[in-house]
Amino acid sequence: MVVQRKGKETTSRTKEPCALVVALDVGTEYSGWAYSSREDFRCDPAKVCTRTWQGGAIISLKAPTCVLLSEDGRTLEKFGYEAETAYAELLEKNEHEKWLYFRHFKMALWNQNVTREMTIAAENGREVPALTVFALTIRHLAEDALVTHKSRGGTAVQSDVRWVVTVPAIWSDAAKQMMREAAEMAGLPLQNFLLALEPEAASMYARHVTRETSADARSTFDVGKQYIVVDAGGGTVDITVNETAADGSVREIHRPTGGDWGGARVNQTFFKLLEEMTGIPVKESMSKSYMLDYLELYREFEVRKRETRATSDTSVTIRLPQALSKLVLREKGVSLMEVLQSSPCSDQIQLVEDRLRLSHDVVEHLYQPSITQIVKHLSNLTQRPEVCHAKSIVLVGGFANSALLQETISATFPDYRIIIPDKPDLAVLIGAVMFGHNDGWIAERISKLTYGISVHSAFDNKRHPASKRVVREDGEIRCKDVFDKYVILGQTLRVNDVQSMETYNVYESNSSHMDITVYCSSEKNPVFVTDKDCKKVGKLTLPLTGSGRQREITVSMIFGGSEITVEATEEATKNICKLKIDFL
Repeated sequence: MVVQRKGKETTSRTKEPCALVVALDVGTEYSGWAYSSREDFRCDPAKVCTRTWQGGAIISLKAPTCVLLSEDGRTLEKFGYEAETAYAELLEKNEHEKWLYFRHFKMALWNQNVTREMTIAAENGREVPALTVFALTIRHLAEDALVTHKSRGGTAVQSDVRWVVTVPAIWSDAAKQMMREAAEMAGLPLQNFLLALEPEAASMYARHVTRETSADARSTFDVGKQYIVVDAGGGTVDITVNETAADGSVREIHRPTGGDWGGARVNQTFFKLLEEMTGIPVKESMSKSYMLDYLELYREFEVRKRETRATSDTSVTIRLPQALSKLVLREKGVSLMEVLQSSPCSDQIQLVEDRLRLSHDVVEHLYQPSITQIVKHLSNLTQRPEVCHAKSIVLVGGFANSALLQETISATFPDYRIIIPDKPDLAVLIGAVMFGHNDGWIAERISKLTYGISVHSAFDNKRHPASKRVVREDGEIRCKDVFDKYVILGQTLRVNDVQSMETYNVYESNSSHMDITVYCSSEKNPVFVTDKDCKKVGKLTLPLTGSGRQREITVSMIFGGSEITVEATEEATKNICKLKIDFL
């Protein structure tokens, strides 16, 4: 479909409040929900209702992100701790083969080519559509939240609820769309649905609860002050830089950045250490033969790793399940004690009865891959001119509970005020509820990429290569594949404003629809959509009525939200279509 640009305007949109907001946080390691009524929000924005999840002796406000599906791949049988235990028992009975067990599956959407057809492998190797796995998880959390709400005397019905699902700010547009479509598949009404960017939600929570602390900490969020938000979760670390505007809203100063440096990496390094010491793939072997014992070891390490401090030389002691000793004896023919004594690091790792004692140096080594990346990234970020006025770092997320991470950041950035709000692991979840009540709290964001479409412009022999020369139906010579920019990398995007309103002429007389392909670039000024830094990321299909040439379509794009939204108007009929770009 050939289109031609004609003009540009701006406008703005707003959202109405709802009686109840329910936020769902599907995390890499742990997931949960929280809700609050409009009345509760007005009294105390951070007052939310949650539930406790129990796994053996462990009680937590989030559950492990684990699901157990039945053989048909469409029915969720168990979730969280119950899924872990049920699958472990099936393994012990050798009845697990037909069951589909998934854990830590959120990372499938990070830094991948996310498509609607992509699949995730269960523990037994069987592939299931990723959309299905996420939809079933979201549905379970949503239903559990509403059942709990009603059991506590709540009267809200589906039409009263605004649903909020959290996503990392550094995710691709396709990954965000995957979560929205999963929510729709789960039965959540999209007219009352929002995606909340995790570091923004956490920032909203931190700003509110910090008001209850010292005046020095509160000053971080004074008008005109800039601060860095480090959302250190289980899988990814999301980093944004914000500024408090005069009206109390928040302006993003630098585009979201980060990487896969979350707390899960520490766990992975720990099991890799056990593998190096024993010569056995401990994680794989235990999760197949001694699943309950593997869970016990995993949970034990989760607790101990939060206690490790940078300022102490104290060793860390981890209780080992008897199954590990059995596994080593079976595979190696010698005891675990003998294996450890012959290990190159035997002077720093000791076995005392059923407890593994790791020296402080060894424990720091486990953290090194994650913390080094976080500190390096923060160091580079703070050197950027647009970030030079930020003098506070707000540390949130599950990994923020780590004393070693806290102390390392404090020591590396002594000139910065380090703020760790109460319950940092719930900051995203509670902040998402607050965001659902007041999504206008975020005033401006920064574009992560340059977005635009492909158009045919007037051909210029001096500027355009001959390979881009095309002849239109009416004989006019045009240049194809021209990158028509809507927004550019680093551009400030006012939330709810239409950043680009373009009118395009349709030159093919018999067209019944217009396809607009959306491209992005990591460069500010791409020339053609075929440039090496450009890629096709999505498509809009606009229905057309009538026939003939010179029909006009006005396309408004809003880039400042947590998702890109579109409104298209056929000028001849004034038909309006509200659309989403299809990134999948």
